[in-house]
Amino acid sequence: MGLIELDSPHLSICRKCELLGLNRSTYHLPPATESEENLRLMRLIDEQYLKTPFCGSRRMTVFPGTSREAVNRKRVRRLMAIMGLEALHPKPRTTVAAPDARAYPYLLRDEC
Repeated sequence: MGLIELDSPHLSICRKCELLGLNRSTYHLPPATESEENLRLMRLIDEQYLKTPFCGSRRMTVFPGTSREAVNRKRVRRLMAIMGLEALHPKPRTTVAAPDARAYPYLLRDEC
């Protein structure tokens, strides 16, 4: 790890990790990385997303680059989430009233 000096005899590894606010397991375990196949799929998904940003994970599984292999929709969705990609489409706006719409009073409020 780059932040912890291995040849420093004054502090133990446990104390160094404590001072940095890291768990000791983060020092001993190598950082997790994606496989080569996932990186290749992420590259294909990114290229297709630049062409069609309105397509979500369902459509990304059937494009020619990804449909040559058996790619699960859940895998495509996970990889898109890692890359921070989301389909561009209108979101629901069900509670936004028009600015010039008339608001009618509820006349039965105190009738009980």
